[in-house]
Amino acid sequence: MYLYKKFDLIVSPSEPIARMLRNYKVDSKVIHVGIDLSSFKYDEDKDDYFLFLGRLTYDKGITHFLEAASQMPEEKFIVAGVGPLVTEVKRYASKYENIKYLGYVDEKTKLELLSKARLLILPSRAETFGIVYVEAMASGTPVIASNESREIGILKDGVNGWLVKFGCPSCIVEKVKQVKNMD
Repeated sequence: MYLYKKFDLIVSPSEPIARMLRNYKVDSKVIHVGIDLSSFKYDEDKDDYFLFLGRLTYDKGITHFLEAASQMPEEKFIVAGVGPLVTEVKRYASKYENIKYLGYVDEKTKLELLSKARLLILPSRAETFGIVYVEAMASGTPVIASNESREIGILKDGVNGWLVKFGCPSCIVEKVKQVKNMD
C-alpha cells in the first residue's frame, strides 16, 4: 500500500476494489472497464468440454483446474493461454488424455471456444474485473469462479454462475458434477 499512497489518485475498475483501497486510506475513483461484446456469439448449442481461458499462473487457479480435470477422466478439459506455469500444463496434458492444451489462441479461436464450452472454469483469486467472465456470459457460457476473486460482483452464485473455494480442486469437481446434473 505504500506505493499507492505516493499517487494523488488511483483508478479502480470496480467499487469493491475502490472500497478496499479506501480502507487503506488510498483515494480511488471508479472507472468501469468498457467491453465491446459485438463480436461474441451467444450460443446455447454447446460442445462437451470445460474451458480454462487465461494466464497460466497460480493466482488464476490453473493448478486447481488441472487437478480437478485429472479427477474427472470421463470429461474433456481445454486450456487456452500462456504464462509461467505452461510447463505444468503441458505435463498434465501429456499425462491425462482428457486435458488438451492449446497455448495462445487468436481472437477468432477464443470466440469459438467461449461460445461452445459447457462451462468456463476460471477459479482465480486475482480478478479485479473479470473480463473473460463477461465474455463467457456474452457467449452463453456459464462460469465457475473462485469466491476469493476480487471481481466487481458481476457473478452471483447460483444465478449467473457458481463460486467455489479457491485452492479446492474437489470443490470444482463437485460443482461441475452439480452443473452437469442440471442439464
